[in-house]
Amino acid sequence: MRVLVTGCSGMIGSRVFNQLIEQNHIVAGLDNLSSGWMGFLNQKGRFFNADIRSLNNLKQIFNIFMPEVVIHLAAVHHIPTCEKVRQYALDVNILGTENILECIKTNQCKKVIIASSGAVYDWKDGMLSEDDNTSPCDNYSISKLTNEFQLKIFSKLNPNIQCCVLRLFNAIAFDDPNAHLIPDIMNQISKKNKTQNISLGNIKTIRDYSHAEDIAKAIVSIASTPKIKEFTYNVCSSFGYTAEDIINVISKIWDLKININLDKQRLRKVDRPSQVGENKRLINDFPNIKFMSLEKSIEEILKNY
Repeated sequence: MRVLVTGCSGMIGSRVFNQLIEQNHIVAGLDNLSSGWMGFLNQKGRFFNADIRSLNNLKQIFNIFMPEVVIHLAAVHHIPTCEKVRQYALDVNILGTENILECIKTNQCKKVIIASSGAVYDWKDGMLSEDDNTSPCDNYSISKLTNEFQLKIFSKLNPNIQCCVLRLFNAIAFDDPNAHLIPDIMNQISKKNKTQNISLGNIKTIRDYSHAEDIAKAIVSIASTPKIKEFTYNVCSSFGYTAEDIINVISKIWDLKININLDKQRLRKVDRPSQVGENKRLINDFPNIKFMSLEKSIEEILKNY
């Protein structure tokens, strides 16, 4: 396949890019490098430095590369940033996505996959399935649910193009460029001292963590299938963990005692108590997709620290 990956220098995008090349696909990536180079890109692929808000630049890239498949991962997805620069985030996430769809429509593209988020769901105890209600509660999830509606309308107007939404839950890796939980923890601890003191916000919220490598494998597997059965898939491990669970795993692997101080300034104004996805639909349709345990994921992350 000829595959274009947007957001290709990001934590997930770089892994998708490289895995596609390892499977002998013809791959191009585009990124505006607003977060710098987040991952090594295989030199067998092609890179375009471009901003998805520029329709003219995107048209040129599509005319040059002529992708058969587009995997759209480019977005502003750090929630505090989305709240701080609301208009910019909506401009990139919504108008940028509309530009991508416009270019797909006018080229001979056969398949488009868009990354959404588990954050689009309404608050609920227990597993979140693809059939559950959606109710975005912040600027980021508003933009992601809007992307889903954009693609749904696009699919009705272009029935010859396969369209798929992937609701990604919490991705973790050593090269996370944003101030998410694990980078926050790692910036505060050292192996030099057996006892560590760190400050965190809400340590009781439950999240579904998956290693970025596994999420990338899932995306590549879905992109590679000849016929995608469903419009929406949760991409997640279906296991929920708290910040305390992560601290306990790090403590065990590095043989540390880590004391947690609660910092009210780190608390989010809007922070749902639980966000754990059900992945039955994903695993039923793609039984080859696997997810590392939390312990294995963190072990992989700590190797790079």
